[in-house]
Amino acid sequence: MLRTREDEMESLSLGGISQETATLVWQILETNGFQNGVFLKIARFNHSCSPNCQFTWNPETGRREIRSCKRVEQGEELTISYSRLDRGVPRRLRRAHLKECFHFDCWCESCDKSKEEIEKEEQEEEKMKEMEREEQRMEEEQFLILPHCSYTD
Repeated sequence: MLRTREDEMESLSLGGISQETATLVWQILETNGFQNGVFLKIARFNHSCSPNCQFTWNPETGRREIRSCKRVEQGEELTISYSRLDRGVPRRLRRAHLKECFHFDCWCESCDKSKEEIEKEEQEEEKMKEMEREEQRMEEEQFLILPHCSYTD
């Protein structure tokens, strides 16, 4: 069963800090944290669904590092992806994930689309689903048609 932030906060023994302070700290961790902590400088990078940088953990130095993953023009903003969902995942799902996990609406260049572009993307997504269903149907048909081997000892 998934617990809400409020359920988790209520279950904590907060010692001498107020619920308000604990909630603020929780929100900072939730929106700026990585798997192994909060990294103040990296937390300042904005998100993009098609970022020009990526972050990695360097076990030798015990630090997170940012490296460009594409050519960056002078003056261009450096961005990272807050999730592991790439542009192959439909825009609607990426945005829902970011809203749920990071509490913002994504308007990066991959998400800020016109109504026509969104409709085209949704049509392409539906075509892919239909092709997958057809492929599944054909595999099931072949399984039913092909003779099956029986193994004996």
